[in-house]
Amino acid sequence: VVRSTAGSIISVALISAEFNDISRLNTLAADDSGPSIRAFREKPADFILCIGNEAAGLSPEIVKSAKKVLSIPQSSNVESLNAAIATGIFLYQLCG
Repeated sequence: VVRSTAGSIISVALISAEFNDISRLNTLAADDSGPSIRAFREKPADFILCIGNEAAGLSPEIVKSAKKVLSIPQSSNVESLNAAIATGIFLYQLCG
């Protein structure tokens, strides 16, 4: 992942923390239980986007503690999205 950024990762502020330390912040969780990202009109200045893996998703604790849970609308015959693609869609909607 770092290599694929072609060096642009040095312009991104990164933190390392336990989830309990960051759960007080503006956390957004990607989960199919939430409303569509299309309807989300807020453009938060600062946020932490929590993305789970394709098979298991996020833990119930993370979903429950998030300030907002959002989903990407999908066809009923699609099981999940690739985590990297889902992240790109969320970031496009949230930062665009």
